[in-house]
Amino acid sequence: MSIVANAYNLLVAQGVSEENLKAVLFTHLWYRSKDNEYVSESVFDTRSTFGASSIFTRRSRLQAELYRFATEISRPGNPARILTGVNIKTIDPSAGVVVADTGETYVGDLIIGADGINSAIRGAVLAKSSGPGSVIGISEGTAVPTGIAAYITVVPAKLITSDPVLAFQADGVAGICNWETPGGKLRVLCYPRDNMEYFQVLAFVSETPWIDEFEKNKTSIIKGIPAERVLKDFEAFHPAVKKLLSYAPTLDLRRIRDIEALNHWTAGKTILIGDAAHAVTPHAGQGCNMAIEDAEALGFLFKDMKLLTSSSASAPAPEITKQLALFESLRKNRAHHVQFKSRHIGGLLKGELKEEAGEYDSAAREAFAKMIYGYTGFEAVYKAHLAAEK
Repeated sequence: MSIVANAYNLLVAQGVSEENLKAVLFTHLWYRSKDNEYVSESVFDTRSTFGASSIFTRRSRLQAELYRFATEISRPGNPARILTGVNIKTIDPSAGVVVADTGETYVGDLIIGADGINSAIRGAVLAKSSGPGSVIGISEGTAVPTGIAAYITVVPAKLITSDPVLAFQADGVAGICNWETPGGKLRVLCYPRDNMEYFQVLAFVSETPWIDEFEKNKTSIIKGIPAERVLKDFEAFHPAVKKLLSYAPTLDLRRIRDIEALNHWTAGKTILIGDAAHAVTPHAGQGCNMAIEDAEALGFLFKDMKLLTSSSASAPAPEITKQLALFESLRKNRAHHVQFKSRHIGGLLKGELKEEAGEYDSAAREAFAKMIYGYTGFEAVYKAHLAAEK
């Protein structure tokens, strides 16, 4: 996964360890045809342009660092108590009550629903904000298939470095290489991780042949697809690219989904963040980055809070209500823009939206980068908000 400047600068401020992440500095973008013909190359130097580096790491390593942030006794505040294996049965967003399937009940002044694209919290929040009851899984906010899926595999760096056709990706640089057919209907991405010891490979295809299996098994991941089957989809690609897809005997296939932009992220004592609030397709590389921005923003808004009044059984303390409303109002437009641009970059817009957006060309890329990568944290957003109110 990539952590880009807008989020990585926030992690650096919290003391993230590049050693623990086994971080690889993100420096380049390469675009090539399916036949490996050169299309374009660009330097991705966010450090000099936006003041912060961008890196590649593994999801599990980032999760371990965030766990360290939450539980380390040397950090400000009381260490968090982490409970794992808890399955939510019901939630009352207004009362701040979560009931697990074991019957255990958890009560709080604030519930942060950061439980991903399949969020159990989202349905309850949306039901509360639109009517009575706390129903989990209502249709609004349900994950939406985009029509594409991605084969996922990992290859050792030696497979890249030993092949003259692929070795440019590891010649003192590190970045994302994109091979695609005209129109981008088929696309293969390759990028490093784990101190350049391995490379992640994603191959995007139509989900059509797999829809029945996704639906039948009620899953977004199909495991153990033979490499021979994958190669049938990419038979027109250069042999070196196909070698990346055939290294492992089997690959997994992930259904690419997002959610429509939501009007509300809050209800009572509960707020949604990250993919629970604004899940995106991977095309802009901003999914985890937006979640990190959300977390930093909440930390800023609540860092010095001391409740002067207690929450009631059915409503949050006024101080919490105020901060949640402020969070939503100052974060929503940015998150919605990233949702839209992720679809734009991936060629997923249709009809009038597609016509209005136009081609995602170099000017559009530059505008997106300027708006997104230059983000320095919620304090600057908050100060701009206060200045605008004067």
